This record gives sequence, C-alpha cells and structure tokens, in this order.
Amino acid sequence: WMPADGPGILSAYAEVETENTKTVEREILSEIENLRRSDLTRPIARAFRQIVSQQFKTLTTASGRASDLASNWHSARDLNYTRSAIQKLSKVTVEKIHTTIDRYLTADNLTVTSLVPESLSTESASLATTSGPEKISEHVLSNGLRVILQRDPTVPAIYSQTSLLAGSLSESPKSAGLNSLLSRLLTKGTSARDAQEIAETLEDLGANIGAAAGNNTLMLSSYCLRDDLPIIVDLLGEIIREPSFPNEAIEREKAALIAGLEEQLEDPASRAFREMRHQLWSGQGYGVPSSGTVDSLKSLDRLTISSQHSNYFTATNMVCAFFGDLEPQATLEALEKSLGALPAGTPPSFGDSPTTQAGEHALKLDKEQAVLAIGFPGLAQDDPRRFALELIDAYCSDMAGPLFTRIREELGLAYYVSTSQFLGLNTGLFAFYLGTAPDQLELAHRELQGEITKIIKHGIPADALERVKANVEAREALRNQSPSARARMAALDVLLGHSADHHLSQSDRLNIVTAEEVHEIAKELFAENKATTITVSPNQKILN
Repeated sequence: WMPADGPGILSAYAEVETENTKTVEREILSEIENLRRSDLTRPIARAFRQIVSQQFKTLTTASGRASDLASNWHSARDLNYTRSAIQKLSKVTVEKIHTTIDRYLTADNLTVTSLVPESLSTESASLATTSGPEKISEHVLSNGLRVILQRDPTVPAIYSQTSLLAGSLSESPKSAGLNSLLSRLLTKGTSARDAQEIAETLEDLGANIGAAAGNNTLMLSSYCLRDDLPIIVDLLGEIIREPSFPNEAIEREKAALIAGLEEQLEDPASRAFREMRHQLWSGQGYGVPSSGTVDSLKSLDRLTISSQHSNYFTATNMVCAFFGDLEPQATLEALEKSLGALPAGTPPSFGDSPTTQAGEHALKLDKEQAVLAIGFPGLAQDDPRRFALELIDAYCSDMAGPLFTRIREELGLAYYVSTSQFLGLNTGLFAFYLGTAPDQLELAHRELQGEITKIIKHGIPADALERVKANVEAREALRNQSPSARARMAALDVLLGHSADHHLSQSDRLNIVTAEEVHEIAKELFAENKATTITVSPNQKILN
C-alpha cells in the first residue's frame, strides 16, 4: 500500500493452522532475509513483465481503461500515471532494490501481528518481540584461528565472513590476478566433493558460499538457515582446507577472467584507474592489477595456485565471523572440528610500497567519452587521519557537494564526477575523477583542479561539514543493521589488528574530527606536485 502522502506498508500474510503459526512466521521472515543475499536480476525482470502484462490486460477493455484513468487521477492526479509508472519501473535496478531492502526491511521497522485462539494469545504475542543482537564475542581455536561470534535471533538465519590477508601485496606483475583466480576456484571442488556436489548441497539448503579478492584481503562469505549451520560449517571447512583446483576448472575460470579483462580494458573509467595505480606504484604492490593481464593469467597454473593457497590459508592469517541466530558454544565446537586441523602457519609480512610516481599520462581509447582521474597517495588503514579523509570523500562524492554542483549541474561539463579512495596496509589512494565529452576534457580538467584547490585552501565549510557527518552517520547506521555487513566488518577489524567491535565506533570517531583536521589533511595530501593525472580519450594528449 503506497498512499500519495506516505508512509506506505509492505506486508506478508498467511492463514495457517494454529500449531504452525511460529513455523510460518519464521519462514516468512527467512524469505525476506533471503532477499538481501539473492541475485534478483531474473526475479526483477520477471516481476516487471508480469506487472506490465497484467496492466496491459486491464487496458484491453473500455471499462478497464476507464478504471485505470479514474485510479490514476484519484491516486496521483495524473491521467497518464500508469505510463510514467511503468517507465520508472523499467529503470529499477538490483542495486536500488537491495538499498530499499536494507533501508526498510529491518527489525526496527517490523511489526508482527497474529490472531490466534484466546488460550494461545500470550504465547503468540511473544512472537512479535524478538531480542536484538547480543554482544560480539572473540574466541581462538586450538590452532590459533580467531573466531568472532554474535548471536542475533531476529531471523532464523546465519551469515559468515572469513577473511585473510592477501590482496595485491601478495602478487607480482607475473602473478597478477592470482587471488582473483584462486577465489573463483575455491568452490569448484574439494578432495571429497566436486563442483556439482557443492552446488547441489547449497541449492538444496537454499544457502550460498562465495569468495572474492580485494586490495588487502581474500574473503569467503556464507549464508544459511539456522538449522543448516553444521552442514555449512563442514562444507566451508572443506573448501578452506582442501580445495582440489581441477585443471578443467582452472582453464575455464582463466578464460572467463581474460574475457572480463578484455571488456574492462574497453571501459574508459576502468582503464584510467588501472593506469593510475600502475603509475602511482610503478607497477608493484598496489600497482599490480587485481584483474591481472592476459599474459599473467595465461601463465597461472595449478602449482602456483596451490602454493598461494598453502601460504595464505593458514590459521594465524585467518579470521572467521559468524553472526545470526546461532548457539555460540555449538558453533565453536563445529568450527573446531572443521577448521581446527588447519595448519597454524605464520602471518604474512609485506614490505613498504614502492615510492609513488607523480606525473601526467594520457591513454588513447576510441570511445565517445573521455575520462579524467587525478590521484594522490592516500593513507593506511590504521592512520588516525583516515576519518578526516573519509569526510572529504563523502563531501566530494555527495550530489549536494561541490564537484557535482559546480561541474555537472552548473557547467554541464561531466556525465559523472566524484571521488574514490581505498585504505591499504601501508599506503592508500585518493582520487578525483569525472567522465566528459572529449571536446570538453581540457575545460573539465581546469574546473576539477580548481575545486581541488578550493579544498586545499579552505577545507570543508563548517555548515557542510556537519551535514556530511550526519550523512555518514546515517550510512553507517544502515550498514550496521545487516548481520552480513557486521560480520564482514568484525572479521576485517580483527584481521587488521583492531577489536571486533571497532567498526561500531566509526561514527564517534568521525564526529570528533574538526574542520582544522580536515583542512590539514587536504593541504598535505592534495598538493599539485603529488598528483598523478590520467586521461583516457580518443585523442592521446597530455593536458596542460
């Protein structure tokens, strides 16, 4: 129900036998929770076609058209509302759906009502009030593997995040893309099950296990219903301890990565950031492309992949976080049985990143778009100044911020304009970037550099700083509602040397940052002689 003046209601309901009340409620909540983890691409497309089909059926009769016109006028004061609504529905993306789910389908926004026989009314009333997340606890298995647990009985589901240090610093130019390939192969077979058996086990349970490689880490994630946790812990242990890396899967995944890389190299923005990192770190460390090169991907073999797995998949280089409707002691016992035999190993040690190289570099790409990226060496994840830099990032990437307002809205010079940053283990990257028409590239460059200069000279105005802090705090609050996100942040916190609840005080740290601290970090990091400028356009020309 969506009234014109709001707020609306999204409801799910069922008529059930009395003894099934609790079971059906749990299942409904579980299905809602599943939406957070599901790939909704096909369901959204299917739902859109069903809506359009039903609407068109209505419009095939005179009475249907009259009813549609009356409904449009009554609800929206727009006789053509059906047409505009369908146009808007066609633009709904998976990302927008997931954002809406995370914003509205939360425990704090949930009301559960049950109409049951009077003799059961007291018991049923308790269904509507479930306790929230309990305190996060930290544990260590017999081999040194760190485990983070948080019981949250809001819904009968459990999320896990397993993180280990790896990332770009564990690769060389010759092995670029190794972690991306390794992460794709983890679920393609173990010593006990092949890929089909793994997939069928997960499909039968409505569960999932996935892996991905990032700048600093390699992470595995899982989701399952509460009662299926022992099966998932057992399977996750197999995948971590003894992946089989079948040769046919290696060749297939290499081909897929190469195809993705070739597509990436045709995208101006991806090409610009790839080149920026290469130039900033001379092609070493964080300058090694995580997606690899055609030559490096082709050269990767089973021995190289197995060696990377043996070196980094060790207990002391790993943190497992399980958040959800779990029993802590039973979960620890299952993890000890599944992962307690993992070799302890030693945490990896990464050297300092190479000296950065400032300068201007132009790439030619025959596309009807030009991209400009201006990057600066950033901060390490444990640098206390990171919070001031995060506020600058939020200020500059905001649609109400100076870059969007001046360059896109006032001057119409850019298709998009924003900032991006990542925090590394020993350095980082902060970049300003925009996409524009090739013939407007020089003017867009001058304007973007002008906005950077304003930030260097003045920092963030006091009124804007308070708005930015409020926006970041709201974003953090939304993120921390999800047990999956909380598990991910807790695992990363502990892996990087913090307490498991470190992420929960992020807003407090941001709120005490002063305008002077923001100004100082802007002056230090964004000096023009530290900038690496990359342009990608149909014309290979260095900008002045």
